[in-house]
Amino acid sequence: GVDLTLRKAKIRGVESFGMMCSARELELGEDHDGIIEAPAQAKVGDPVAGWLVIVAGKGSGNFVKIGHGQNSIGRGPDSRAQLDYGDNHISRSRHAVITYDALGRMFYVQQGDGKNLTYLDDKPVLAPTVLENGSEITMGQTRLRFVALCGPDFSWPEA
Repeated sequence: GVDLTLRKAKIRGVESFGMMCSARELELGEDHDGIIEAPAQAKVGDPVAGWLVIVAGKGSGNFVKIGHGQNSIGRGPDSRAQLDYGDNHISRSRHAVITYDALGRMFYVQQGDGKNLTYLDDKPVLAPTVLENGSEITMGQTRLRFVALCGPDFSWPEA
């Protein structure tokens, strides 16, 4: 299974109540002081709205952050949510786009510019579609589970 835990920690340079990470990515010794350095990709003013967790395929067990607004998904470094784990059936740029609408507190998924389709719960995404917590997205040979933090019950103020 996928080992994801929510660890409370002060993160230097990031105002946050905690972060989600795999045990492989955050190894704290027993004598840590509860303060960790923010990863390079964490940016102040870009709070997490949800995550895509790879549940099947190359990179299984890893995750990418979904932020407010539009999140392009692809293998390339220009993708806001980069899935570069060796699945060449995922486009380098804009295979799909996940959007978090903070005003409406809703997530949407839509097909990007790539020739390969994106599937939501085994149905092709042919138009912008509401993305629900726990839904599964397939791109190439990679299956992802969407985990929402933001939604009807919570959203970051003025994100």
